[in-house]
Amino acid sequence: MISGPGTARRRWAAGTRVPWSVLAVAAAALLALAGCSSDPSGEGSTSAGAAPAVGAGQAAGTGGGAKQAEQVRLEPRSLIRTAEITVRVDDVTAAAHRAQDYAGTGGSVAGDTRSGSGDKARADLILKVGPDRLEVVLDQLGGLGEEQQRASSTEDVTEQVADVGSRVATMRAAIARVQAILSRATRIGDVVAVEGELSRRITELESLQARQRALAGQVDLATVTLHLVARAVVKPVPPAERGGFVGGLASGWHAFTRAIGWLLTALGTVLPFVLVLAPALLAVRWAVRRSRRTGRPAPVTPPAAASGPASG
Repeated sequence: MISGPGTARRRWAAGTRVPWSVLAVAAAALLALAGCSSDPSGEGSTSAGAAPAVGAGQAAGTGGGAKQAEQVRLEPRSLIRTAEITVRVDDVTAAAHRAQDYAGTGGSVAGDTRSGSGDKARADLILKVGPDRLEVVLDQLGGLGEEQQRASSTEDVTEQVADVGSRVATMRAAIARVQAILSRATRIGDVVAVEGELSRRITELESLQARQRALAGQVDLATVTLHLVARAVVKPVPPAERGGFVGGLASGWHAFTRAIGWLLTALGTVLPFVLVLAPALLAVRWAVRRSRRTGRPAPVTPPAAASGPASG
């Protein structure tokens, strides 16, 4: 019996069994090839022309990042500058008045505390000045007297300023949304709930705005804390006590000089009286002597004796 080709194929099929695992792998491979060939976006295959496109995108991204970094660097920084200086002066009140004048136009005196008097006088001033004038003002304050101490610092608050500004903008947008919801609310319960939420957000916005104003004030004006102290009066130091011959000699010399000083003081006190009274006493003495001389009786001359008996 002669068999045809169809009979031979049927015999091979009947005698050969293909495992199911081989059929499954083959089906998966055919599906994958079909998916790659039918992908309209071309993401399943990599072509030579796609590489320049990616490179160009990366270059564009790099250029955009550089421009963005340059813009960030060009943005002005928010800096808080503070300084503290201590100066010893002869007149605290006069120096405080001059320091207030140094604040200049645009500046102000934020604090002024005075205490003590004489060589215990003290003044503590807080001055607000423009950041660009800070060093000049510090030199002027140091020239008020004898500068004792100076310190300054700078704090970068750029991120804080940006963060607060962003939160303020976000809170304003949230308030606007809540207000829109409130305008559409019809039930009393909804109105009360929305009004409570709106009040809470408005309070938070006011707090953020207060912080924003405080930061702006610290950035716009530098803060200088000035301490003025009176110059102490130098008192003479008494000489140290010494013993032995040198100490005795020094003590004797001081005693001698003190005694001479006392005598000279007494003489200076009595001399005016002597100069006035001495001539008067001399005049009185001369008058007394003269009166005594004129008051004495004249001496009696005895009669002459008879020369002899008379002649007859």
